Amino acid sequence: TLTLTEFTGDPLEYCTFMRSFESQVEAKISANDVRLQYLEQYLQGEPKELIKGCLHLDRHSGYLEAKRLLKDKYGDPYRISNAYIKKINGWPFIRPGDEPALDRFSTFLTQCRSAMSNLTFLSILNHPHNLQNMVTKLPFPLQDRWRREANKTRVSRGAVPAFADFVNFVNSEAGIATDPVFSREALRRLDGS
Repeated sequence: TLTLTEFTGDPLEYCTFMRSFESQVEAKISANDVRLQYLEQYLQGEPKELIKGCLHLDRHSGYLEAKRLLKDKYGDPYRISNAYIKKINGWPFIRPGDEPALDRFSTFLTQCRSAMSNLTFLSILNHPHNLQNMVTKLPFPLQDRWRREANKTRVSRGAVPAFADFVNFVNSEAGIATDPVFSREALRRLDGS
């Protein structure tokens, strides 16, 4: 059975939550008043407060109004884009040798790249200033490697690398760092055996 995670107001989680709710609850229950009760049950904090008034509306329109309010507040593309950018900007510096942290950064950057196809505001991640900020999150040896990659791209293409180039670079480096056979951790385990 599928389980539905509660929505607490993070714009980055809005689309996932609504898609899950629509497929697991809305598709199986036709009565809007019952849908609204379920929706309220899966909301926490500010989102739950936001839709409280909808519980007093008529049986049919309460649910539709609740969905509209949630979409306006948490599903706005600009707000979602800003949440991605804020999370990238607040990302902590990754220390050399912290492979799990590099892997988490890689995963988040991949998520951003996927979101870019629907969120045009995220194209701002291609701006050199934003790319510079992301590079500063990497351990110093990877910053050096990126400089070399970026320079090759600038020379060959005559353009500054794009966000997608940076994501590919970080994904590749994270893959090397967490390789199940040849990563530092895998070789360390070998020494221990």
